[in-house]
Amino acid sequence: LLRANATLYTSCPADAVHGPSRLQRLGNLLSHLNADVLALQEVEQPTFEWLSAKLAAQGMQGLYKRRTGDQLDGVALFVRAIRLDVLAVEEVEFRELADHGVDCVQPAPGEDTAFGLRLQEMARKDNVALLLLANDTATGRKLVLGCTHILWNPKRGLVKLAQIRELTSRAHALCMAHGAAPILCGDFNCTPGSLAHSYLSGAPVSEQLRTESFWDGSLRQPRWYEHGSGRGIGRAGHGHSRAFGKGDGGGGGYGKGAGRGRSGDGVRAQQCGDAPSRQNPYAVLQSHAFASRLRSAYASVGEPHLTTFHGGFHGTVDYIMFDSASF
Repeated sequence: LLRANATLYTSCPADAVHGPSRLQRLGNLLSHLNADVLALQEVEQPTFEWLSAKLAAQGMQGLYKRRTGDQLDGVALFVRAIRLDVLAVEEVEFRELADHGVDCVQPAPGEDTAFGLRLQEMARKDNVALLLLANDTATGRKLVLGCTHILWNPKRGLVKLAQIRELTSRAHALCMAHGAAPILCGDFNCTPGSLAHSYLSGAPVSEQLRTESFWDGSLRQPRWYEHGSGRGIGRAGHGHSRAFGKGDGGGGGYGKGAGRGRSGDGVRAQQCGDAPSRQNPYAVLQSHAFASRLRSAYASVGEPHLTTFHGGFHGTVDYIMFDSASF
């Protein structure tokens, strides 16, 4: 991954991106944390095996789920075996969402069947998650621990929401079946205050689909966009993120009408900065399975100023979410 995205790290000293020395520092840092649970993303198989061997000396048990398709990385969970007794593991492959259909969009008048099929196929992404059911030997409480890496592409806000909904639904089912409390960790690829972050925290969504490029908060928003004025919940944006692209970012490209340029998935995209038409389809999602119960572990002190920093972006996109009704 580092080699494939080398242009993002040109300002880093050579030693900082040198594989062996970087891995050694990472292993030392994780060991020094002395945590009972570690949730990692963008982990390649050789890195997982090296970390597993190092952390096993501290009594940590590792589990790994590689992304589907041709991707070489995945997510990993490490738990301290003396504290957490692993009872079950569930792997989540978000590409399966494409086989279920998209049930959270109200089409614009006159949309044909091809519109729904196009939405459905866009959900076929290789992102994954791990869910782990464990017994906390110190308290006797059962926990569902989750680790995920939600889709990055800012133009696919609907897919991001669908992946978050699938993760919370699967975690909720495990919790209900075993009387467990959830702790969900990962790179959710959305900034604090964004529509996607509001949905992760339990808010419902009613938003024009053509605005989905702005749902994760990473792209600079045009003046006309404000989720919460009949196009979403609350007000998006915060001062910590920097835009990935140029200008205001493109629209998602689902609605009818003139489009300029093309999105990464080959669908016509709206010109940057154009206000959406009232004839566009809407994304409508009820609150996810945990309603408004998910709370950030940093809620009492505020989210970190940033959790990722490279040449394309710096800001907060990683979270530890827990059920405030259970802790």
